[in-house]
Amino acid sequence: MTSRNCTPPPAKKAKRETSWRSWKGELEANGKRFGLQDLLPGFTLRLEHREGGALAAHRGEERILLFRSDKPGAIAKIIYSSEIEHQSSQSSVAELQKDIAQAKIHVLDVKSQYRGRDLGGLLFSEAMTNLRSKYCNNDDNEDDNFNVDDHLKSDYNHKQKQLYDVNCSLDAEEDVTRHGKLIDFYMRLGCHVASKRVQYISDNDFAYRKVHMQVTLKAAAPTTKQKKRSSLLCKASFLPVQLVGDAGKLTVKTSAGWAIFVPIHISDESDDSDGILPQSDSSRSLWVLRSCHGTFLTADSASKCFSCTKLPSFWQANGSNLRLACTSDTPPRRHHYLQSWKLQTYEYVQSMRLTFLNFSLGKATLFEALGWIHAFPAYPFHVWCSDDNIGSSMVSSPSLRTLSVLMAEAARDEGLPDWVQLVALFHELGEAVKKLDPNNTGKMADSIYDWTISTRSRVVGCATPGCATFSEFRHFNTDLLDARYSSDKGVYESNCGLDNVLLQWSGSEYMYHLLRHNHTALPSEALAMVRYFLLGDWHEHHEYTSITNEYDDDMLQWVSDFDRLRRKTRLECLDCVDVSEEQCAYLWESHYSQIAAKYGCDHLFEW
Repeated sequence: MTSRNCTPPPAKKAKRETSWRSWKGELEANGKRFGLQDLLPGFTLRLEHREGGALAAHRGEERILLFRSDKPGAIAKIIYSSEIEHQSSQSSVAELQKDIAQAKIHVLDVKSQYRGRDLGGLLFSEAMTNLRSKYCNNDDNEDDNFNVDDHLKSDYNHKQKQLYDVNCSLDAEEDVTRHGKLIDFYMRLGCHVASKRVQYISDNDFAYRKVHMQVTLKAAAPTTKQKKRSSLLCKASFLPVQLVGDAGKLTVKTSAGWAIFVPIHISDESDDSDGILPQSDSSRSLWVLRSCHGTFLTADSASKCFSCTKLPSFWQANGSNLRLACTSDTPPRRHHYLQSWKLQTYEYVQSMRLTFLNFSLGKATLFEALGWIHAFPAYPFHVWCSDDNIGSSMVSSPSLRTLSVLMAEAARDEGLPDWVQLVALFHELGEAVKKLDPNNTGKMADSIYDWTISTRSRVVGCATPGCATFSEFRHFNTDLLDARYSSDKGVYESNCGLDNVLLQWSGSEYMYHLLRHNHTALPSEALAMVRYFLLGDWHEHHEYTSITNEYDDDMLQWVSDFDRLRRKTRLECLDCVDVSEEQCAYLWESHYSQIAAKYGCDHLFEW
């Protein structure tokens, strides 16, 4: 039998604190005042880390406690212990090379009135980060400004501490009436069930099941230089911040110290809004965190690190669970969808069809129109306008023509049918209407609402699915008040097919009718791609089953694959260089013009 002896790690500081100071007062942004107390509760929180002490019941015990500023006593705590487990001299050579640290979580408790805010997840992540720092990472002597002569560096490297893997165990004890709830919670935090054996415990009033779980922390490679970072960075939904002062400023810990940011609220309201969003919806509105240098705080979800960018990065704040979440959403995108919900009624779509489906705007070839959309950005919602509160951060975006050409080339590289390549090249040409109709569509796009931009669509004339994009704005749509449009079928016959319904008026809807009006020879699958790739509620979430039919089912996979290719290209095009006039002309003459001729898309079109 192999014997083992255990020694606790060297003692560290007895107490360490990280605090959130109070966030008080109001901010003035965009000409309005915002009470920051609406974002977070009136009290403040303090994390306190203690090691050892008279109350310690285990070797190497540590406690992380969470306190309120206005009440005594901890509202949540985690108690854990750890020690290095050495192999005896009788162990094999392989075993001697595998010294590990054993850790155990003894208590993780959040008082009932504070549950549902992931405070337990915060404490667990903080404990895991401390264990990594103690055993897995060589960061004890790390300093971003570390600078020594070359002949001293070898001595420093020899003094690096020995690193260990950590086996951390815990017993998940849950009420049998809430079967699996606690187990799922720990599994989301990275734990796994270590033993299939389940122990049942009864205390006369309640029955519990005890499940042994474990998480393993791997030591960093000996040559890897670990950068020291705040332990709170490990939890993406919590910021390592201090909320300080009456001015509502916020400070974030970085490797260089504490950086100061000013939170600025971005309202969903516009000058022409009829009212204010309900309180339940305003919680989804956006904030930016701007530094005194004019840069903005952002978070990388992959590396879980903070950085500053010249382009504003937006955050959604939720006061009910003490979270700030970095989001890819932008105010221009939210405003576009708000106007879409407000304007795109059944009556509006009918009026737009009467206006544009007589095709009296002029004549042009599709290749000529491809040149026009070079003036429009591929990512219209990524462009930020000048604002006195957050500064001017105009950034260039690849053109819509570049995105279309790259998507066509991606379809070509994947060996997709030639008509798919052609549709990929032309599917965004609905935006060319702004060139042909500058006094109406063009002016409206610049001031109120640009219907030609490709964004998620919906069927009008029937109930909209709950999963619809920016569904929180649906109350702006007056069709909700009309009983004719409130049922699943609305004004349509059962299983009438999507060919027989009205979609939200958009650039892709216009292109679908343009291709049909000009008698192209494109297959029906190509026309379905053009019209329905924006109808994600149908091809992604399988909604509208009461009005779709078997023909739609046959088209769905084609449409879904086309949309997937488009989204993939959009991601790859973010940092690409614009396709030049010469490159576009060469690709057209050498390849795409022959496909256009084959499918009757090379002549003058009536627009």
